[in-house]
Amino acid sequence: MPSTETSKKRVGERSIKPLPFALRQRLAYIEELLFWVGEAARFHLQEQFRISWQRAALDFAFYRKLHPA
Repeated sequence: MPSTETSKKRVGERSIKPLPFALRQRLAYIEELLFWVGEAARFHLQEQFRISWQRAALDFAFYRKLHPA
């Protein structure tokens, strides 16, 4: 019988949902901007994807969570 720790880990792995396609696209765009331009701002996402500044701010917050400084 598997240990409790292993069972919990497997349940956690199954419950992780993949990121929505649109969010993955926006995160990839942030990466491209940082690599090629050296900076990224909300207005870049707003213009490219026609999203609100609030959505762009949430995307940047999520990006910072994934890639802490």
